[in-house]
Amino acid sequence: MVTRAFIGSYERRWHAEGDALRIDGTSELNQIDPKFAVLEDGRFVVTWVHKWFVGREQFTDIKARVLEARNGANDTLAGEAGHDRLYGGLGNDLLSGGAGKDVFVFDTKLNKRTNVDQIADFRYQDDSVYLENRIFTKLGAGTASKPKKFNSDMFTTGTKAQDAEDRIVYDKKSGALYYDQDGTGSKAQVKIATITNKAVLKHSDFFVI
Repeated sequence: MVTRAFIGSYERRWHAEGDALRIDGTSELNQIDPKFAVLEDGRFVVTWVHKWFVGREQFTDIKARVLEARNGANDTLAGEAGHDRLYGGLGNDLLSGGAGKDVFVFDTKLNKRTNVDQIADFRYQDDSVYLENRIFTKLGAGTASKPKKFNSDMFTTGTKAQDAEDRIVYDKKSGALYYDQDGTGSKAQVKIATITNKAVLKHSDFFVI
């Protein structure tokens, strides 16, 4: 999908379904220097300079729009060579960080059927998993600007929690990643993701935000 800006237009909107979303930053006449970026919380921001005239006088405005990008679709998100932060949002999404030190963020309501993401290329000691404390309520507190390191006793490997302290369970044989709010208590664990390359995972890969 390609979208361009022409004289007299002040905002561009786009929608992609099933294909990669590509933004053409071309602008014409009174729109200058458009920029496109992804914010830390997963929203998009578009900025540009707008020049206009009244008689012989020229005026300049700086325009910006912040756009909500999350939805319940089954998305495919791919990073490249940089240090990317990927938000799958709702849906069964496929996430690929590419090269660099990438962060995979889980911050939407859990559902073992409709909200289980796949992480295709997790790399131990390079990549990280961020867990939002408003969703994962038994992990303690942290923020996006100051992520809290995961306690080693809250992480275990295998198919289920081994003691009352375990909160994240990683089954390396299948790649399944689970959240268990009460460890060996009565509440069932919930699958949150599949690490499809079955990478090594340690407690040090996890942070609470």
